[in-house]
Parts: sequence; structure tokens; C-alpha cells
Amino acid sequence: QAWENGIQQGIQDGIQQGFQNGIQQGIQDGIQQGFQNGIQQGFQNGIQQGARQGIALGIELKFGPEGLALMPEIGRIQDIQSLNTIHNGLRSVESLDEFQRMYRGYLEKETEQNGKRKTIQPNT
Repeated sequence: QAWENGIQQGIQDGIQQGFQNGIQQGIQDGIQQGFQNGIQQGFQNGIQQGARQGIALGIELKFGPEGLALMPEIGRIQDIQSLNTIHNGLRSVESLDEFQRMYRGYLEKETEQNGKRKTIQPNT
């Protein structure tokens, strides 16, 4: 009887210790993953912000304050490669209309890729 109680207690203690170790390891893994994700997201946000600032400066220098009115729309573009291409494209565009056509192509492409475009169904 004492032997069975000892085994039973050992099993209970083992389960409890395993459970506690599992929780502790899970918490540590979660913190590490969250930290890594936070660093990556901060890095991406910094690059995006820098690209947008470069675009804003280029627009202001090339087209004046009128061009800056486009920044809220450009600010919706998240893809860093697209932002860099738009920034570089400022060198070759000749007019504000030409610039709008260029960046709106990237905006539409990103909107489609993200599934944000909503199709309006006609009333039947």
C-alpha cells in the first residue's frame, strides 16, 4: 500500500513538474519570438518611414506643396520595394499627373494583393 502511494505521489509530482517546466519554456519561447517579431516589425516600419520621407521631399522639391497633397494616398503603400521604385521614379517623371499614374499602379497592385479591393455587385 505504501509502495503504491509512493508511486502515485511520484507520478503526480512528475506530472506537476513537467507541467510547470512546459509552461515556463512556453513563456520563454513566446517572449523570444515576440522580441524577434518586434525587432523585425520596427525595422520594416523604419525603412517604410524613411522611404516615404524621401518621396515627400522629392515631391516637394519637384512639384511644390501641391504635390505633397498626394502623400496620404502614397502613405497607404506598404511594400518597401514599391516605395523605393516610386522614389526613384521621381527622377524621370515630368508632371504631377505622370507621377500619379506611376504610383497609383503600385497602389492598385498592392490593394489587389492584399485582397482589400471590394467588388461592387450590381443590384438585380
